Amino acid sequence: MSWRPGSALLSTLEGKPPPWADRFVRRVGASVHRFGMIRDGDGVLVGVSGGKDSLALCLALELRRRRVRDAYRLQALLVDWDDAPMPVGTLEDLRAYFDCLGVPFRVRPASRSPRGSLGGCYECARMRKMELFRAAREAGLGVVALGHHLDDMAETLIMNLVLHGRFEGMEPVRSFFRGEARVVRPLCALREGSVRTFAERMELPVAAFECGIAAKNPRRKAKALLVELGKIDRLVREHLFLAYAGRRSGAFPGAAGGQEARESGARESGREGVHGNP
Repeated sequence: MSWRPGSALLSTLEGKPPPWADRFVRRVGASVHRFGMIRDGDGVLVGVSGGKDSLALCLALELRRRRVRDAYRLQALLVDWDDAPMPVGTLEDLRAYFDCLGVPFRVRPASRSPRGSLGGCYECARMRKMELFRAAREAGLGVVALGHHLDDMAETLIMNLVLHGRFEGMEPVRSFFRGEARVVRPLCALREGSVRTFAERMELPVAAFECGIAAKNPRRKAKALLVELGKIDRLVREHLFLAYAGRRSGAFPGAAGGQEARESGARESGREGVHGNP
């Protein structure tokens, strides 16, 4: 194990967060509240990849859990594919991190079918989500939290428009299996740059791991397109997400006022199979 908590993380966990950390957690909490993501009595399973987004999300949700009246349980789980296992040293660092947070953490070994391993990022993400659903059900948890941020939201909307001709994107909250489970995305109002800065300043044990087919993911081109669109209006990400998800909620944090200036099947389907039969 090589990771040790830094001073910023330790002081934050002791209830003395630096102002920038407090702002980050409050922005996450604002989205949780605005979209009704987590309710009193909920059990929340955070899908962990080892990347900056999921690690920052776990920390923010744990810090929020300590300060709000709504009582919810929090656990974290990493789906470890047998054809691309997480390095042992990385797993040790992740376990040390979650021990530091006091959040139960599990590693779930899983296999991808030949179709899944060749089907690209969307198929892989779908199978990972199903493993998270199964694990949540086994643990009696009704909420699966994912680390998608504002850039992911905007990129998915662009990809679905371009590749499928559909005005469809990720939603902050989405129910599955007739309401038995729901997926929430508490980082939806935060740009990727803000998440990255938070993770770096907190010295989180971000895993330096990239899938071998990631370079072929059209999401990279959508990300580059967002950069170009940002030259027209710096709030392009906020505006894109407001156009899709904001019409449902009536508002979107950060869209007005400038607070913060997968493969071809990018869309998130609400027609997943039942538990145990993806």
